[in-house]
This record gives sequence, C-alpha cells and structure tokens, in this order.
Amino acid sequence: MLGDFVTHVHGFVDIAALAPLSIVADAANGMGGLVAPAVFAGLPGSFDLLYGELDGTFPNHPADPIQPENLVDLQARLRELGADLGLAFDGDADRVFLVDDTGATVSGSTTTALVAIEMLRSNPGATILHNLICSRAVPEVIVEHGGVPLRTRVGHSFIKGVMADTGAAFGGEHSGHYYFADNYRADSGIIAALVVWQALSRTGKPLSELRLDVERYAASGEINTTVADPKAVIEVIAAVKIPLPSTGSTG
Repeated sequence: MLGDFVTHVHGFVDIAALAPLSIVADAANGMGGLVAPAVFAGLPGSFDLLYGELDGTFPNHPADPIQPENLVDLQARLRELGADLGLAFDGDADRVFLVDDTGATVSGSTTTALVAIEMLRSNPGATILHNLICSRAVPEVIVEHGGVPLRTRVGHSFIKGVMADTGAAFGGEHSGHYYFADNYRADSGIIAALVVWQALSRTGKPLSELRLDVERYAASGEINTTVADPKAVIEVIAAVKIPLPSTGSTG
C-alpha cells in the first residue's frame, strides 16, 4: 500500500529531471517519518530525517510547522549539513513549510506561488485557488503565468468544494496546505515538496534566489488587536475595496 502511495506522488513530477539536492526533513515524530523516507528513497541527492520515530506525544517539539520556534532544529541541521532544502511537516504530513538553503523560512504564500507556477506548466490556463489570507503576490504570479486565480475562504472543506465546482488544478493556503486535483483534491505536503524540488531543478536556482521572483510585499505576520466595538471595525474594513488581479472570488 505504501508502494502505491509512492508511485502516486512520484507521478506529479518528472523524476528523471530532478537535480541531486541535499534535503533535510523534520517529521516532528508524525506521519512524515513513515512516508517521507519511502518517497525520497532512490531519488537523486541525499535525504536526512529529523524526529522520524512515530510518537503521538511529540517529545521533541509540537508538530506545528507554522510556528517559528518549531523550525529551529531543522534550520540548525540544514546549516550544519549545508543542505539545499528543508522540509517541516505537521503531524499527518498534509502540511509542509520550507526552509531555504540559507536557513531562512519560507511562507505558505510563497510556496503556494512556486507550486502554482509548476502546476501551470503542466496545466496551462488552469484555475488556481488561493485562500483569502495569502499574499496578493499569489494571484499576481498566477496571472503572469497564464492561470486564473480564484480566492477562497480559509479551510479545507471550502477549498475542496470550490475545487470540485471549478475544476481547479491546484489550491494553496498560507497555513501550508496544498491541494491537488489529481490527488483527489486532497492536500499533501509531500507532493508540494516534490513540486518545489522540480522547480529548483528546472530553474537551476537555489530556493533563496527562486523565492525572490514571487516575494513582493512585506509581511507582518499575524497581529491580534483588541478593539472596543468589533462590529464597527468589521464594517469599516468591509467597506474598503482593494483591487486584486483575480477573475473571481468565493466566500
């Protein structure tokens, strides 16, 4: 059964064209420790795994790669090895966050844009979904590469529904979820990682350089603010019209 899964995810990229990269992954004692070694076995380059033992108590750090403190061990290992790419999986490996060759973290928006470019190469003119908290660089990049961006609500149940309704080839969330139509519209951190590897191989650029093509705006991160009248603030924000390079939106 695991062999069938490996064959399935390998089908998303041209395995023969992958460059020999040095890759480090942090499975956070989750399912990535089972599937990542099987997927990367036999592929060119080298693969180093942190915390691959399955342990639901998550003894080393929480399996939540969106939190910077949970990437510290991966960053240190990548710098120690001089690796090309770092992968941080969550507990069930449906999410992945990237660390570039300098040890810097890569946002889910940037990864969405990079994966979208590759998906549009194999699906010209396709609809690509991006949720509403993604950087506005994401729809810009989609348009520039001949795709049709469509903004969605946050959450896999909404995105999968819109993907089914529109026939979108791919969808990404800032939180590190990446959905593929040919993966039964399900999200997969492993597939996203392979597609990024393909992009690095095709361009010959390190991730620290490739990311510059799609990172265009400052990002503050999540900022929470207490206000006296939440309803009034929401109404003010709702009245602001910000043009987006998108042909549609939902939610």
